[in-house]
Amino acid sequence: MFSDEIKNIAIYLGFQEKSYGEIADIFKLSRSTIQNLINYKNKWNKKKGGPKMSTDKRKSTVLTRYVQ
Repeated sequence: MFSDEIKNIAIYLGFQEKSYGEIADIFKLSRSTIQNLINYKNKWNKKKGGPKMSTDKRKSTVLTRYVQ
């Protein structure tokens, strides 16, 4: 993907009120890529999905009694 330095520079330029097109020309990337870099910063730290553990009513009751 992109290094943290590129991401931070793109975000900084966004705060300097540069347009997505201007920033895209600087980095030689598409406008939509820059838009995603600036707007969706939290997406980089997204947790991976996985199977969810489920307990039925009986197992839940047993666990509750064991803990108490």
